[in-house]
Amino acid sequence: MTDHHQHHEDRNGESVVFAALAAAVLAIYWQTVGFDFINLDDNLYLYQNQAVLSGINAASVRWAFASFEAANWHPLTWLSLMADIQLFGVNPGASHAVNVLIHLINTLLSYVVFRQLTGSVWRSAAIAMLFAIHPMHVESVAWVSERKDLLSTAFALASMLAYLRFARSEGGTATRYYAAALIFFALGLMAKPMIVTLPFVFLLIDHWPLRRINSRAEARSALIEKLPFLALSAASCVITIIAARAGGAARSLESLPLGLRIVNAVAAYGKYVYSAIVPIDLSVWYPYDESIAWWRVAISAVLLMVWAVAAIRMRAARPYVLIGLLWFVGTLVPVIGLVQVGLQSSADRYTYFPYFGLFLIVVFAAAEVVERYRLSKLIVSLAALIPLAAYGYPAYVQTSKWRDNETLYRHALSVTKQNFMIEQNLCHALMLKDRLDEAEPLCRASVANRPDYFEALNTLGIVLFKRGDMSGAETNFKSALSLNPGYAMVYANLAQAQILQDKPEEGEANLKKAVEMSGNGADPAIFRAALSSLVEAYIRSGNHPKAIENLKRLIYLQPSDLELRVKLADALIKAGQFQDAENVLQSILQADQSNAGTWNMLGKIYVELKRKDDAVKAFQKAVELRPDLADARENLKRASAK
Repeated sequence: MTDHHQHHEDRNGESVVFAALAAAVLAIYWQTVGFDFINLDDNLYLYQNQAVLSGINAASVRWAFASFEAANWHPLTWLSLMADIQLFGVNPGASHAVNVLIHLINTLLSYVVFRQLTGSVWRSAAIAMLFAIHPMHVESVAWVSERKDLLSTAFALASMLAYLRFARSEGGTATRYYAAALIFFALGLMAKPMIVTLPFVFLLIDHWPLRRINSRAEARSALIEKLPFLALSAASCVITIIAARAGGAARSLESLPLGLRIVNAVAAYGKYVYSAIVPIDLSVWYPYDESIAWWRVAISAVLLMVWAVAAIRMRAARPYVLIGLLWFVGTLVPVIGLVQVGLQSSADRYTYFPYFGLFLIVVFAAAEVVERYRLSKLIVSLAALIPLAAYGYPAYVQTSKWRDNETLYRHALSVTKQNFMIEQNLCHALMLKDRLDEAEPLCRASVANRPDYFEALNTLGIVLFKRGDMSGAETNFKSALSLNPGYAMVYANLAQAQILQDKPEEGEANLKKAVEMSGNGADPAIFRAALSSLVEAYIRSGNHPKAIENLKRLIYLQPSDLELRVKLADALIKAGQFQDAENVLQSILQADQSNAGTWNMLGKIYVELKRKDDAVKAFQKAVELRPDLADARENLKRASAK
């Protein structure tokens, strides 16, 4: 009877836990369904990625598994984003909703995992709640591009759950759970390689609380047991390094010395601990500080050492302190900066899985205080409201910053210094809205803070181009290309600036480079604009053969644009290529016989070709369609009189 009563209480308790966790996640994050994409990675991952925009098909699936796009190999993330397009189209609200749903699943999964791991409903619920509401996790949920973070953690937690079942099973059942854990781990790596350290976490929980390691022999057996997982981790690390190098994201030791990386790593650990306790001044991007204050590094180093010594000394009485510390430190190793990918010094999203180690310590320590002092349920319940308010409300506010580009970036600039990437991204967002007076100073600040940041030079060039300063635009485009000669779109931008300065030959040469380098992934609109300007430049200069050549290229991109065909016919007439001009006009009339101007132009060609009867018929048709077309009436009169 007592066991039945306890089971009933646990079931009721878990229902309350699930409801509370779901309510917390939705209260904080459901606002994102009204948010937009941002121009930091969302363009690369979704709304400008042609492979993703094509939805799920044989070609896009092959691309997902073969591509190192965005300096990563994460095919499951690509497939997930393609599914968004397949189901909802390009819909930022829907993509945000999917992120929220996966975070909710992760929150519930984390409760189930820790419930299985510890046997405690309320300790597991507290860990899951901290995971659900911590402000440092906002970036992983509110940023569509971080779908990879959410997916990899979902598979990591599923792998942990299968592993726990394996550890407590025997025979064929254990084998099936082991295989499931391995498969989920592999899937997680294909979403984001951040979880390569999961086998290390398995070894930690083998020690405590599973207590599967009590001797050297058991330790050796546990390690052998992890070899297939470690093999997957090693393979993932190799692929990740190859992808980072292919995408140009990996920093060399020459550009970022090992000593500086170690200093930044030590400081970053301290920062992550501080942000876990006091999550303020959070930014979407933190610039790399190459002159870190010595006291920051010293405080962080001392903190880690004291923490490690204390954890080792109390490992028998409070093993959760050592396990939580090693979980936190170990799972951050792939992103702590010893192998530097990108230009950031740290990132909030990196804490999504590692913070479980800190939450474990905090919750178990709090539970120990409750038990020692026999605190009443009322006091405990009231005390629990403090972290809910202290973290839940700031998380809601931080989430609101992700509403759109301008809101997010202005907040980031208010809490960071010399943030050249965010200055450039905000400049770009304002430039697209033609708010050029606001955009230009931001781009100039970005260039001043990071003179070798070619993205800012390109965006500044576009701003100047829009302001009519073609010479200034050309200078900035050339500077961007000197830093990154493989930046295909800048060649198209440079071509435009040169063409509009009546330098069509130089412009055409750069436009050809852009086409050759871009392949099928280029934005056709950019080339159409450049070709249109090039055609006009050649027409102005009287170089009709070149105008004709580029008009044909433009028509290839816009085959249904009849006005372009009329312009081509006019250029052919001026070049004396009457028969070719007639063929073009006939193709226009096959699509639309109601254009009086086309008939009038065709009549002029027939006059040149000495085909009087055809000329008269063409002029008559033009006058019939537009009696007010004086040129056609005059042409008809002259042709009839001959």
